[in-house]
Amino acid sequence: MLENAGRKALWVLLLILLQPQGIVAQDKHLFRFHAAVGTSVHTISRSDILMHAVRGNGGTLDSVTAESQRSESLTRWVEASSSGRFSAILVYDSVRARTSTTGGRWLDIPPTEREEAISRVVLTDRMEVLGAEYLDSPHLDASVAEVMRGAGAGVHLELPANPVAVGEEWAVDPSFPLTVLSGLRRNEGVPISGGLVATATARLDSVVFRGSDTLAYIVVVGRFMPRLEDGDLTMSGSIASTLVWSSGWRAYASAATRAVVFVQKRRSRDDPETTLRMRFDILTQTRVQT
Repeated sequence: MLENAGRKALWVLLLILLQPQGIVAQDKHLFRFHAAVGTSVHTISRSDILMHAVRGNGGTLDSVTAESQRSESLTRWVEASSSGRFSAILVYDSVRARTSTTGGRWLDIPPTEREEAISRVVLTDRMEVLGAEYLDSPHLDASVAEVMRGAGAGVHLELPANPVAVGEEWAVDPSFPLTVLSGLRRNEGVPISGGLVATATARLDSVVFRGSDTLAYIVVVGRFMPRLEDGDLTMSGSIASTLVWSSGWRAYASAATRAVVFVQKRRSRDDPETTLRMRFDILTQTRVQT
C-alpha cells in the first residue's frame, strides 16, 4: 500500500512538472508606473485615416472619400514625484499631417495650436491622470485624450487597480482623441478637439519576462459612448487595441489601435433637406524609440 501511495505521489509530481504553463498562468501580476525624476521616454506614432461621407439633399446624394496620414513624436519627462504621484511634462516634438481626396494630390496640413501645445500632467502609479494643463496655451482646456494621445496609439489606458492573471478581464473606459481627425479638411463640422470615451473590456493576454523587463500584452475591445454635438450631430463607433506595457520603460513600449467612428447629422429646422453620414476608419501605431 505504501508503494502504491509512493507511485501515486510520483505521478502527481510529474504532472505538475510537465504542466508549468498552467500553473504560471494562475499567477497574478501587479503593474505600476514608477518613473524616477529626470527620466524621459520618447515615442513615435503614425495614424492612417480613411473617411467616407455621404450627404443627402432632397433626392440628391453627394459622396466623397478622403484619406489622411499623421505622424508625431512625443517626449515624456518626469519632473517631480511625491507619495505615488508624478508630475510629467509632455512635449510633441514633431507633428505632421497631410490629406488627399482619393486619387488627388497630397496636401500638407499645418498643426493646430492644441496639437503642438506643451502640457503638464499629474499621474498616479496606475497612470491615472489627475490633472492636465497646457503650459504655453493656458486659455485652452486640456483633455486627457488630447494630451496623452501619443503615449499608447491614441488610447489612454490606466493600469489595472489590482493584480491580474493571464486571461483575466476587467472593465475600462479609455479615451480616444478626436485630434486625429484634424488632418482632414472636409470634416463637415466634425469636432477635432476633445475625445470619445469607450465602454470597454481589457484582458491580460500574456506576460513575457525578458531579463529585467516584464512585458504585459493587454487587449482592449469596446464601443464609444455616443457624443452629441450642437444638438444635431451624433458620434459613435467602436475600438480595438493591443498595448504592451513595459516595466523597464515604465511606458507602453508599443501599441496598435483600430477605431471606427460614425458621424450622423440629423435634419435641422434651418436645413431640413440635408442629411450627413460619415465613417472614419483609423489605424494608429505607437512605439518607444530607443
